[in-house]
Formats: sequence, C-alpha cells, structure tokens
Amino acid sequence: MGQDVLSRLKVSDDCKCRGFGNCDICLEDKNKLSEWMKSDLVDFKDNVGRNKLMVLVGELERGVEFKKSIIRGCVDCLLDKLSGDEYSNLSDLTLFDEKDYEGRRVISHMLTIGMVEELRYFIESVSDKVHYRYDFGITNPSLGDGVSPFCLLANIVRKKGDLTGILEIILKVNPSIMNLAVDGKGNTVYHLCSTYGNSTLFEYLKGLTGYSKELLRVNNKSFLGATALSIKCFENNIFRSMLKEELQNEPKGFKPNLKEYGRELLLIAANSGNDMAMKVLFENGANPKGAIKARVWEKTKTVGKFLVDVVANVGDTSSFYASAYLFGVAYKGNLASTIVGSFRKHFLSNKLVLMTEKDIKFAFKYLDSHYESFHKALKAICEGKYESYKEVLEKVENLSKRLEDYHGHIRKRHPHFFGLQGVKKEKEKEEERRAEFILMGEKIFLDGNFSEENVNKILNSEPSFEELLECGSGLVEIIENSIERAENLLKSHGLDNLVG
Repeated sequence: MGQDVLSRLKVSDDCKCRGFGNCDICLEDKNKLSEWMKSDLVDFKDNVGRNKLMVLVGELERGVEFKKSIIRGCVDCLLDKLSGDEYSNLSDLTLFDEKDYEGRRVISHMLTIGMVEELRYFIESVSDKVHYRYDFGITNPSLGDGVSPFCLLANIVRKKGDLTGILEIILKVNPSIMNLAVDGKGNTVYHLCSTYGNSTLFEYLKGLTGYSKELLRVNNKSFLGATALSIKCFENNIFRSMLKEELQNEPKGFKPNLKEYGRELLLIAANSGNDMAMKVLFENGANPKGAIKARVWEKTKTVGKFLVDVVANVGDTSSFYASAYLFGVAYKGNLASTIVGSFRKHFLSNKLVLMTEKDIKFAFKYLDSHYESFHKALKAICEGKYESYKEVLEKVENLSKRLEDYHGHIRKRHPHFFGLQGVKKEKEKEEERRAEFILMGEKIFLDGNFSEENVNKILNSEPSFEELLECGSGLVEIIENSIERAENLLKSHGLDNLVG
C-alpha cells in the first residue's frame, strides 16, 4: 500500500472541514480512495494481512457519514467483482475475506469499532451473491483464547433489527449454530447471552424454531450451563429470563423434580456472592438442605474436580496487561477498547479455579446464612399478614356480638321479625360468608405454624391472602348493614337508649 494512499486515509493539515469530509481536500481524497478500491480488490493484502475493506474500517480518519459512504463504496466495488456464478463468487469472497495476521476477518474489524449498520449491509449484500453459502467465520475461534466473532456480536449488537438482519443470514448458512459451540470454550449462543448480558439476543433466540429450554443446560468447558453462567457473570436480568424458561411447566419451582439442580445453582450463587440470584432461587423453591459435603465432593469428581470460582477477580484490571497469558496473544496496543473488553469478559466468564475444602465450606456457610435470613424475612411477612387476618376476625366477632345484642332486643318486641323472608336471607348470607372467611383463614395460615415449609405454602396459597381480605371486607360490610337496619328499627320504637 503506497504512501499516497496512507496519507489520504488521514486528515490532511490542509483540510478546511476538520475531518467531516465535505471540503475540497477531503473530496479529492475520497476520489483517490475510490480509484484505489477498484483495483486488485479481491487479492490485495497489506503487510499485516488486511484486505482493503479492513484497512478502510481501521485506518480511515473522517466524520461518520463520510466514512460510511467510503465503506459502502468499497462493499459495492466488491459486489461488482462478484459477477460470476455462485461458486466462483464464493471462491473470490473466501479469498477476499481471509483472516489477517491477528486472526480477524471483516466481521471482527467492523464489530470492533461498532460499525453495525455497515456490517449488516456487507453481510446482506454479499450473501445474495453466493446464495447464502458463506458464514463469515462468525464461529471460528480465531481471536485468541477461544474468542470468536460471535462473542463480539453478542457483546456489541443490541438492536433487535440489526441482530435479526445479521443472524437470519448466518442461520441460513449454518442452522446448527443454535445448538453447537460458537467459540473455543464450548460456549453456545446462550452462554454468550449470559456472558454479555444481551437480552435482545436471548429473546430473538427464543423465537426461533430450533429453540429448546434444554439447551440452557448444555455445559461449556467450564462445566456451566447458560443459566448458571448468568449467575456467575452477575447478569441477573438474563438469569431471571432463563430461569423462567427452565421452570416452565414446574408450578412448584424446583420442587420436587429439580431439587439437585436448584442446589447446584445455589452453590454457584453463594460462591459468587450473588445475593440477588440467591433470593430469586429461594423464591422459586431452591433449597440448600440436602446438599451435604459428600454430595458436593461427588459432584466435583464428575467435572474434573473443578468448581467455578465465580468471584473470579471480576475487577482485576491486570487482565488488560496480561493478555499474552490470558488470551494467547500479546496486546500490541492497537486493539480498540471494545475488543479488549470482550476478550477480558470472555476470559473471566470462562475462568476455572480449583476450590479447596475451605472454599466449599465458606460457600455453604454463606448460602446457609442467606437462606436463614431469607426465611426470617418471609416468616415476618407471614406473621404480619396473620395479624391483619386476626384483626379483621376480631372486628367481625365484635360486630357480630353487637348485632346479636340488637337482635335480642328486637325478638322481645317482634317475635316474628326473623321469620320475614328478607331478614332470613340476610342472616343466612352473613353466616355463610363468616364460615367461608374463617375456613379460608385456617386453610391459608395453617393454625399459625410458620415453619419453613409452611411459610412457602402460606405465601403461595390458594385462595390467596388478598382474596381472604376481600372476603373479610365483604363480611364486615354485610354485618354493618345489618347493624344499621337493626338500629333504625330500635329507634323507630323509641328505644334509642339501646343503640350504641
């Protein structure tokens, strides 16, 4: 690549538009670069293995719109070159998009600097030329330590339209991407949702024909399913979504069919200090009891005696500078911060640390203390609701006693009063509602026994506490109306002294 081309990629000292690209100097640079793009486009590689599109993406210094027009112009030139049948076009495209010396293709270069719209245009345009036979190396773990372009995609692309536009084409070429590893660490697309907290990607994947919630439990090389990994990465929004999927058709949560799985997730949450994840697991019936040390040791044997250290030095900035150790490639200082961030997050989410007996004991202690606190809070909620129920019940009993006193006075003066049809129906309705209210209370509050097992039953009871209060309010209203009629009757007979 000549010095003349290199100079035109940079903003000239004579530029009059501060690099926006609309002065005569920049327009002349644009014309020269357009001429350069047209020649030897398919075969060209610079001294670090980049094709011309990669060079423009990485080196062109101009305003956003100017740069977009140049990039699209280069893609259009490539489309003109792909003028043969689909097989010759595929051969030319494969040659054009060979990896550079750092193992990156066009898709990685564009994602690195966030050129999502241009990437989408590139993928959609050239795919049509090769009848959707090229996958752009999106799952090729070529970026060091198992990181693939799909990792960058999951980290950077968040808009539904962009994800849909790109992935619909990729899935035409490689539909198995739904259930196979997409990087060198055994991560599926669902693991990447967890690693990078990409809810949009997860929602998109759930809508595809090949989706199954069973894929959320496929383990990567760190022995973690996607749901477990979301706990480790503190991506709790994704965790809630994935857990909801996994517990479909499980009205009792982890009870009784998924007890061991619930304990496994709890151990990961405890070891990470992810209190929110533990709370969500508790709310869905996960119970640490029974996950004794012997079972944990047995579990570690099946996964190579490794458990994940989910504390994992998440804030360890040294990972930026130890890239030769972490990523398998030395950090040369010319990678954009986005790709370094993706590398770092990918490494940390896949990091394995051997847990000692002390580590496991600590995890259990942490788990037990939070489980105890969680149930103390639930017990306090139940006790508060029980007190509210007893207050309503006491009010009902006091009102009923008052009404019965009034009725006693009325019987003395009107023996046939309670034989009247309207009065009889009203009294029957009151007695029926009262019996219903007391029965509902007994069913919900289990005689005021707030054991660990009963607390969960109370909070998830049918009928609910809200329905109980509604029944109680209706009963109070019925009795108060009866009291008002009885008082009016007594007053009409000059017995005001008996009212009150």
